[in-house]
Parts: sequence; C-alpha cells; structure tokens
Amino acid sequence: MFTMGAMNAQTSGNMYVSTGLSVTNSQNVNQESFASVELGYTANNFSYGAVVGSTNLNFENYWYEGKVAYSFNVAKVNPYVLVGVGSYFGSTSNLFIEYGAGISVPLGNVSPFVQVSNWDSANYLSAGLTFNL
Repeated sequence: MFTMGAMNAQTSGNMYVSTGLSVTNSQNVNQESFASVELGYTANNFSYGAVVGSTNLNFENYWYEGKVAYSFNVAKVNPYVLVGVGSYFGSTSNLFIEYGAGISVPLGNVSPFVQVSNWDSANYLSAGLTFNL
C-alpha cells in the first residue's frame, strides 16, 4: 500500500521506487500504522510493483505484496486505481488483499501521492513519494 504506488502515467516504460506511510483511524497509531517501500515498473499507464513494509511503526513484523495500478492523466494530476495481494513474512496461510484509489502530482522525477485503500480488511490513508528512475 504505498503503498504506495502512484506513478507518472507513461506510454514508454520506466522503473520507480515509492515510499509511504499509511495510517488508519485507530487509537493506537504505532501499532496500526505502517511504512512501506515499493519497487516497480510502469508502461502504458499500468504499473506493476513489489512492496515490502512493516506491520506497525515499531518495525516488529513485516509483510510483502504484489500490486497492479492503472493511472491516467487529468490536467496536472494522475488519478489511479490499484489492487494487490500479499502475505506476512513467516506465514504460509495468511493472505490479504488491497484495493483502492489515489492521486499523484508529477513534479519532474518525483511524484507526491495520497491514496485511500482497504488493506487487509482495514481502511487506510497513505501519503508518500514516488521516484521515477
């Protein structure tokens, strides 16, 4: 969920790295918010990413996810939709899904983004930066 994963809508391919922070409406922000990093490839407005992150801000446990996003250009912003499937390191049976939408603002090779998504049955607001390589 970083996830973040907002990219410049592209017709030619490029690699990207995203980093973000996701928070939910919880009383315990440290235990129910998380940071993540995504590495991916964007071509023809589709992005394919591999994401890793912590399960909380104490960095005690970790997860991984494969994600696909579709972005398009509207004026100077790029709305996008995403879907992903992941699991937790050390777990063989605990799969989760993520789905959501967001918006990024391309500023040269860097794109700040904000997204809302349902990640492992909880709603999150995420913000971060994408670096187009």
